[in-house]
Amino acid sequence: MGFAPDFQHDVFISYAAADGEWVSRFQQALRMRLQTFLGAEAFVFCDEKLDGIDRPAGDRPRTAVLIVPVVSTHYIRSAPCMEELATFLSALSRSDDTTRRVLPVWLEAVNRSDLPERVQKLMGFPFLTKESTLQGDREEHYWLVLDDLCSEIAITLRAFHHGRDGQHAPEATPSPAGEVFISYARADATEFATALSQALAKRGVNVWIDTRAIVGGVSFRDAIEEALERCTQMLVIVSPRAMSSREVKGEINLAIEEKKRLIPVLYQRCRMPSYLRALQHVDFTGRGTDDEGAMSALIKALGLE
Repeated sequence: MGFAPDFQHDVFISYAAADGEWVSRFQQALRMRLQTFLGAEAFVFCDEKLDGIDRPAGDRPRTAVLIVPVVSTHYIRSAPCMEELATFLSALSRSDDTTRRVLPVWLEAVNRSDLPERVQKLMGFPFLTKESTLQGDREEHYWLVLDDLCSEIAITLRAFHHGRDGQHAPEATPSPAGEVFISYARADATEFATALSQALAKRGVNVWIDTRAIVGGVSFRDAIEEALERCTQMLVIVSPRAMSSREVKGEINLAIEEKKRLIPVLYQRCRMPSYLRALQHVDFTGRGTDDEGAMSALIKALGLE
């Protein structure tokens, strides 16, 4: 059984037959790395019997939680490929489920206006090479992008699974006991995250943040894992860099795995993934931690009012 028992597939890989050689290596690597991220095997569908000819997959795209279109010039020119993407998007438009997602893999630069509007602005995962044999920097880039993709898939599947079980529904009752973990991107939110932790501490909230909680000689990853075990809630500081940060995604992944409650804190406007958009959030955009309205809303969201 996959992570979504109501669906036939966790992941549906949509691709053009002309890109079959690249996709053959990609789907094998994806399955291998995804099992590492999830600790279990996900149901990944990839039709390896195209034999150089694109054929529509019928209703299969509707039966997946996620679709991974491998976008190339061949893909855009393929009517069956575009039909698969349209079938999945049609299923999304008829559903209230905000967790199912399109995760495009960019195999090469394309004219995005040829894609459905919902896909055009997605950041996706830029492999940007059609070579099946890679070396040096290109090989390193391949595995870094693949890990980013696997992290997104793992987070989405866990959020989907727990949400279906009612364990991570947005309306879940706050659990104020224990520490509150703050996850943020150091590139654009360190000052805000530090100020927020100080403001919460002044209000009696037991906060864990890496800028002051990790002592010398302790493994960074071990300290984070131990903190997440203790913490009952996680504040995710939402900023552009955070939404693309491997570290933040890894922390969210661990939190979902440990069934912790997530509260997005909007610091800078950016596109959030569906599993965060579906959750109760607190808006700090254009406001600082001295804003009583925003701080009161956060205290209430934490269940401490």
